[in-house]
Formats: sequence, C-alpha cells, structure tokens
Amino acid sequence: MFHKDRLKVVKRTWGPKFDNIIYYSNVTDPDIPTERSGPNTERGHCQKLYHIMDEFLKMNGYDWLYVADDDTIVSAYRIHRLSACYDPTEPVFIGERYGYNLNSRGYPYITGGGGMLFSRAAVEKWKKLGCKCPAPDTPDDMMIGLCYHNGDVPIVHLNNFHQARPDDYSEGYLDNNTPVSFHKHWNCDPLQIYANWFGIDDTKWWATRAHDFNDHEFKHDEL
Repeated sequence: MFHKDRLKVVKRTWGPKFDNIIYYSNVTDPDIPTERSGPNTERGHCQKLYHIMDEFLKMNGYDWLYVADDDTIVSAYRIHRLSACYDPTEPVFIGERYGYNLNSRGYPYITGGGGMLFSRAAVEKWKKLGCKCPAPDTPDDMMIGLCYHNGDVPIVHLNNFHQARPDDYSEGYLDNNTPVSFHKHWNCDPLQIYANWFGIDDTKWWATRAHDFNDHEFKHDEL
C-alpha cells in the first residue's frame, strides 16, 4: 500500500546508496521492483522478517543484513562505517535497544523502526536456534529479540539509531551523537530530513566510491 509514496522516498534518498538492496512486499511489483515476502500484516511482520533472513542466507558475499521499514530514513555511509567496527563472523545484533517486561523475566530487543543490523553469523545463529513465528503478524522485532535473548546472541544498543523523527528529540541529545537513522514520514518531510542529516555524507562517500575499498583497515576506527 506504500509503493507509490514511501518507497519513492527510499529510492530518492538512501536506497540507491547500498550496493545491494531488495524491496520486500506482500505483492510483486515489477515497477520498483519488489519481491513477495508473505501475507500482508498491518502491525507485526514476524513472518516477513524471517523470510528475509532465510533469503539472506542463500546469498553469497554479504557479511551484513540491515532490515529497515519503508518509512525509515538512514545513512548508508554511516551503516557502512558502523559495520566496519564489528566482526561479521561473530553473532551480533545492533540497533536501538528496547526492553519488554525486564523487571520480571523479560527480554531486550532491537526496535525495528530505526533499523536492525545483523552480522551474518547472527543470522546463521538464528537459523540454528530454530526460532518460529507464533503468527505472521507477531511483532518481528520483539520476536527476534526473544530468540536471540534465549540463544545468548549479543544485542548491542547504539543511541545513533532512532525510532522517531528528529523533532521528537532535543537538540542537545542529537548533538551528542551522530545519528544513523530516524523513523516515520508522518507530519514531516522525509526528503528534507535525509538531506539535512545524511545527504552530504552519503553523496560524498558514493561519489568517491569509498565503499569499494578494503574495509579491514577500518575495523577498529571509532565512529
């Protein structure tokens, strides 16, 4: 239902800045193009996420999987730099960490709106754990969080990922970190948000083709 608005924003901003991007939907749309990932669900997307993770494991040559909503606004360059700080052969799950019922045998999870970054080893560990979706519309971020919590996969919180819009945070808070993502197109201009926060870095990086260089030299760089 958002092919003609949200996905147009993605394709005009951060989408083309990734070397490999796949648009998953409940329908196949050759104009974008999209790939079908299961039934439409308005709230939770557990089955869709697990389909995407399964498909990722069939691909060769990719160390990281970044899953974003169609109304996520993100810097491809900063995702690239962030992933260079971690070893993709070790299980790690990165994003903005929330918690569910933590005071009583609950669990942490990465909220999906800011995007979820998986090392390849983390996706492989998910497969070995055999976690299942109770229903197609089970909350995907909470379900994968529970799966990883039970499987002792590190869930790394970074306050560079954001579940909300820039206007929902104080200037001081945003000044004290380098944002990687924001979320929501509601009551804001997502094109302007991308231009203001991420556009210059992404454009310079893409223009110089810095992403083609060997990343190993950046493994221990700080963001």
